[in-house]
Amino acid sequence: RLAECDPYGESERDPCGNAPPDHAVAVSEEAAGSGCRQSESVCFGGAFDGTDDRGYRACDKMQKAGAALQPCGRHASVSGICAFQNRRSERRREKMIVFEKPKALTDAPLHYCPGCTHGIIHRLVAEAIDELDIEGTTVGVAPVGCAVMAYNYFKQGNKDQLVYFDMFYRKNPDNGGFAVFAGLQQLIECIKNLHFSEGDIEYLRSLQKFDEDFLDYLLDFKFTGSIYAMKEGTPVFPNEPLITVKAKFIEAQIIETMLLVTVNHQSLIATKAHRVVQEAKGRPVMEFGARRAQGYDSATYGARAAYIGGVAGTATVSAGEMFDIPVVGTMAHSFVQSFDSEYEAFKAYALTYPDDCVLLVDTYDTLKSGVPHAIEIAKEVLEPMGKKLKGIRLDSGDISYLSKRARAMLDVAGLTYVSISASNSLDEYLIRSLLNQGAQLDSFGVGENLIVSKSSPVFGGVYKLVAIEKNGQIIPKIKISENTEKITNPGYKRVYR
Repeated sequence: RLAECDPYGESERDPCGNAPPDHAVAVSEEAAGSGCRQSESVCFGGAFDGTDDRGYRACDKMQKAGAALQPCGRHASVSGICAFQNRRSERRREKMIVFEKPKALTDAPLHYCPGCTHGIIHRLVAEAIDELDIEGTTVGVAPVGCAVMAYNYFKQGNKDQLVYFDMFYRKNPDNGGFAVFAGLQQLIECIKNLHFSEGDIEYLRSLQKFDEDFLDYLLDFKFTGSIYAMKEGTPVFPNEPLITVKAKFIEAQIIETMLLVTVNHQSLIATKAHRVVQEAKGRPVMEFGARRAQGYDSATYGARAAYIGGVAGTATVSAGEMFDIPVVGTMAHSFVQSFDSEYEAFKAYALTYPDDCVLLVDTYDTLKSGVPHAIEIAKEVLEPMGKKLKGIRLDSGDISYLSKRARAMLDVAGLTYVSISASNSLDEYLIRSLLNQGAQLDSFGVGENLIVSKSSPVFGGVYKLVAIEKNGQIIPKIKISENTEKITNPGYKRVYR
């Protein structure tokens, strides 16, 4: 299928007819269609020419494994590493230059490919990295949940039939007026990096449900369709297409589960976050939910979705690093408990963070101990340094009552600039109640009820076939049901507002 892996030689075009890109950018629109498209490759996080620092990290890791990276010399970017499986190499006629391979990969013939762009690292190397426990950028997922349907399309001969699928939902979370769309960036990244590894194929083979022709097809799988979507952060409404996928039948089917799990989760959390932020009436809301999230990814991507929904920052450092979200946080009760006295704990914290000192005042007694000690720290420790106490946090008790008393105590001490923050299992309903009671609160930390959308934990997004294309004509398709709400809206649609 791939006659030669030397696309930018004399012809200046690859076997797919692509001209070399002006520059190579990882998983970007410009790079998605360039390079050796027909080869068994996955993007390992970027170009090795400085256009994406993730590529440098991958480069460093591979060098530690003993691999030699060399510049392509044929065009502007720097080539990655190409590797092909022995058992499949006879099916191709690659023109490659053999170079030094990692010592650990004794059974892996590695080749330097003059044609590959934007940091291509082929599957065998990606698998070897996993075996060597070398950290690298995630290259995607290999969904098997839709494999049975995909196999049917493959066997029936209509796998290449152009179809249209809509992703939509039927009911707003919490019976609200709208939802907030999120998750598109991760979806696109997953689809661009979507591949089936040798390990995936071996697992599918072990199920004894698929023939070898289908498994060979999956080894070369690449999504070639088009995706039309709302912008992230857009208010959306039931029964309108948030995403429309136009693709070959088999490709549209294979991405279904990945699409739904990505968009359903982040749209749910973004919607919940926006409801909370609305009730805060302009007061900052911080996302504090990582420890109650349903898994690592839920914590990190939930924080991203919450930021899209309007929160001011997150306590989840991984989300701050990955998505440039402001990271916030205060002391824990255990910190206060670790000292002989609350005053000593507050003093130590103030000396460590004089410019960002927020004291947790409810470890022992909020009004008799916590707030008085906070006032002492502000007067005796921070003010002599030319610094100001930034705030106090309430995490238990009757927060409305305590906030009013604390505010009065701070004001009498001349600390009118000190803010009061509240946490403790808050959600939009509790925040509304607190403010209706006249609580003297300047910001909120919201955790478990936001990060899992406790009051409405499911975003009911579905993915339905709405049309097929034959001879250039779009033919609408509809699903009929005795449940009226499950009757689909047929046809290829555009949303106007």
